[in-house]
Amino acid sequence: MFTRVCLSSYCSCAVFFAVATVLGAQGSDFASSVSASAQSNERVSQSSVFASLPSQIVTDVIIYGNRTVKLDDILKHIHTRKGHQFDVEKVQLDVRRLIELGVFNDVKVYTRALEQGQVVMFNVSERPRIGRIAYRGNVGISTELLNRENKVKEGDLINSRAIEGSRCRIEAFYRRKGYLRATVTLIEVAGRDDNEIIFVINERAD
Repeated sequence: MFTRVCLSSYCSCAVFFAVATVLGAQGSDFASSVSASAQSNERVSQSSVFASLPSQIVTDVIIYGNRTVKLDDILKHIHTRKGHQFDVEKVQLDVRRLIELGVFNDVKVYTRALEQGQVVMFNVSERPRIGRIAYRGNVGISTELLNRENKVKEGDLINSRAIEGSRCRIEAFYRRKGYLRATVTLIEVAGRDDNEIIFVINERAD
């Protein structure tokens, strides 16, 4: 039997708990899933369905899915601890803190009820980063000067507003240098782990 329950949302993230109860084995066994999305700001309320779940000790906390964010930097924001009582509200707050770091697109939490207690697993999905910045078409102005105007750097998290701001700054820089018809457009190439940002410059646009 599967039941999806909305628990709560904080700021720009919504937390969902899905409870799966498997019957027919010795005792009862269930798995839970929490998902947080930075795109949602819907207010939801906690369900009393968890009042019927057994109170258990957390036997392990597992983090996976992180590629560039260090494990220690994630763990210090998680208050669910091995050896402590399993607490749904604490898990909610853990998800909230991770989303508010701004480095994850999504955080899912899976819990597995064992005879000894609960195993809690946080599956994090990192936002892509800028792996490479390139310029095409700049003949009259050097790449070094353009880099000074460009405020986004390799290794930064992808931020569309910041990238567009750099495009505008570079275009304005060309105008100040006398290239009154110059235009700058953007190409973003998505990679497996990071993205390439290309500024395409037409110094004498028609």
